[in-house]
Amino acid sequence: MKTILIVDDDPGLLECLHQALRLFGHRVIPVQDAMSALAVIHNGAAIDLVITDYHMPGMHGLELAEKLRQTAPAVPVIMCSAFADQELPDKARGAGVAVFVDKPYSLQGMKGIVRDVLDNSAQHRAGSI
Repeated sequence: MKTILIVDDDPGLLECLHQALRLFGHRVIPVQDAMSALAVIHNGAAIDLVITDYHMPGMHGLELAEKLRQTAPAVPVIMCSAFADQELPDKARGAGVAVFVDKPYSLQGMKGIVRDVLDNSAQHRAGSI
């Protein structure tokens, strides 16, 4: 069972993804903003993956990804956005985002992306030991 931190200011989407990932066998920590996500990390929660929206009030997902890269570089990040310009996916990868996902996405599609990112992360850690 992996622990996934979900960050999205849309309560409906947050709850939907929360429930789906739980059904897929993961422990899920849902939060509605980037500052809450950083607090979870700083309080010592063992997070295996972060899924974040890009457009959020206060701190957007790109800023969150950059902060996570500094404080928890081994934690992979999936970023989602319904309003991405053509440059955002490249900026996201530059900030350390593993995968950029356009909204809307299917829950089955997200399940596969999560599995692939977690598998790649585990292989990377195993290769660095």
